[in-house]
Amino acid sequence: MVEFIIGTILVVTLWFFLAIRKKKSIRAFNYLAQAEGWFVQEGIKSASVHFTAYDDAELLKHPGAAVIVGTGDRSDGALVSFALEVVANAGVVEAVYLEPYGIATDHRTGSKNAKLKGAPLIEVMQEMAREHREKYKHINQSVDPNS
Repeated sequence: MVEFIIGTILVVTLWFFLAIRKKKSIRAFNYLAQAEGWFVQEGIKSASVHFTAYDDAELLKHPGAAVIVGTGDRSDGALVSFALEVVANAGVVEAVYLEPYGIATDHRTGSKNAKLKGAPLIEVMQEMAREHREKYKHINQSVDPNS
C-alpha cells in the first residue's frame, strides 16, 4: 500500500512539472508570434529563427515584456543575431541587432550577468557584443575581404 501511495505522489508530481513546462513553452511561442511583424519588416525568414525567450522581470526594460534573444537568416542570405523586447498585443517595443553573428548564442551568460548587474538583458547582450568586437578587432582588421 505504501508503494502505491509513493507511486501516486511521484506520478502527480511529474505530471505537475510537465504541465508547467508545457505552459511556458506555449507562452514562448506566443511571444514569437508577437515578433512576426518585426521579422517580416526586417526581412528575416521566421522559419530560420532560433531563439530563447525570457520573461523574468529582472531582465526586462519594459514591464510585462519578454526578451527574445536569437538568430535567423535574412532574405538576402545574411545571418543575424538579435535581441527583442516583446509585449503581448503590442509587438516588439525594442529591438537591437547583435554583431558579430552568433553572439546571441551566449544568452545564458548574458542573463546571469544581467541579473548580477541589475541591468536589462538587451543592454548586457549589446555590451557583450561590443566587448567581443573590441577584443577581436585586430583579427577583423587583418582579414582582407577581397582575398
